Amino acid sequence: MSRREERRLLDFVRWLSALMVFWGHAWAGIFAHEPTTISRALWTLADTRHEWVMVFFVLSGYLVGGNALARADNFDFKVYAVARFSRIYIVLIPALILTAALDWTAFAIDRTSPIHATSWADGLFGAAPPFDSYSFAHIAVSVLSLEPFFGSAAMGSNGPLWSLGFEWIFYFCFPPLMLLADALGRRLGGRIWTMRAVILLASAGLLAVRHMPYAALLWTIWVGGAAAHAIAERGGWPKALRWLGLMVCIAGFAILPKVGYRVADALIGFGFIGFLAYFPAGERGPAPRLDKTLASASYSLYIVHLPIVAMVLLLFLRAGWLHLGGEPVGVRSLVMLAACFVAVFSVAAVFSAAFEHSTEALRRTLLGAKSKTAS
Repeated sequence: MSRREERRLLDFVRWLSALMVFWGHAWAGIFAHEPTTISRALWTLADTRHEWVMVFFVLSGYLVGGNALARADNFDFKVYAVARFSRIYIVLIPALILTAALDWTAFAIDRTSPIHATSWADGLFGAAPPFDSYSFAHIAVSVLSLEPFFGSAAMGSNGPLWSLGFEWIFYFCFPPLMLLADALGRRLGGRIWTMRAVILLASAGLLAVRHMPYAALLWTIWVGGAAAHAIAERGGWPKALRWLGLMVCIAGFAILPKVGYRVADALIGFGFIGFLAYFPAGERGPAPRLDKTLASASYSLYIVHLPIVAMVLLLFLRAGWLHLGGEPVGVRSLVMLAACFVAVFSVAAVFSAAFEHSTEALRRTLLGAKSKTAS
């Protein structure tokens, strides 16, 4: 029995993760480093924005990979592929259009703006300045969601698309490897789970020896999310390991400044996997109805927030409120932060209502009205 709809805590984690990524970007774009305890604490929190993406990877593996494993005996690749395409592209294409519209509006306003023409706040808006990320290659790989495969920066100011590219690749690598593992396992006397583990570990090892160790880490974290789903479906592991996993996850966030993001990513990812591998009865977030509403817009929030933040900051820069090096905590800087929140959440709500909520309708249109439940 799939517990995807029953595990209501995941709604809370989804929207909280998207919120923390957005908040971290907005804070880093506005505020200066100040030698005060509060400023240092808030900067430390803002600097965890990358690590919250690891939580997304675990959730993606849990929900997508885990459900694919649960349906392995009657897995339908067409249904699965259409479901993944519908989920990603119904929001991605409008988000790319929005990104281009905002970036080229910024170009018309001020083509030399340090926010779009330089690496504002140490590359906050992407690996390259947004105005330098509109070559045919940048546009093509972002439309195809293949940034990691080609090693290209995301299009324009939408830096977070790098993670979407990894997820897109993982979506379509996972089922063939599982089907291969299942076939080999049956030939070896039914050792399906053993072969799944061997093949997935081998694929991660291959990425590592091909000089892609970070891709190997992300792949292992994503697959670990799928494994957590399978373990939880079978009764879960000891409850003590759930809390140990949570402590490891929290430790990853806490020691980030000392160990760097790759070690922190591993601790957070594997710790959260351990937490999800135990599914207690009655688990839910703090406000299930609100969590579900906010979670339904979490993908839209994640994929539209940074180009909007870039435009809001440009307007404040032009107005003389924002300066190179950032602003101290005060009325003006907090007004700028509030403006980012209002703009981003307003657009995310529109995207959620107009696009994200139509995902199922698109899937059924592509498959036909009598299609199977998505994998």
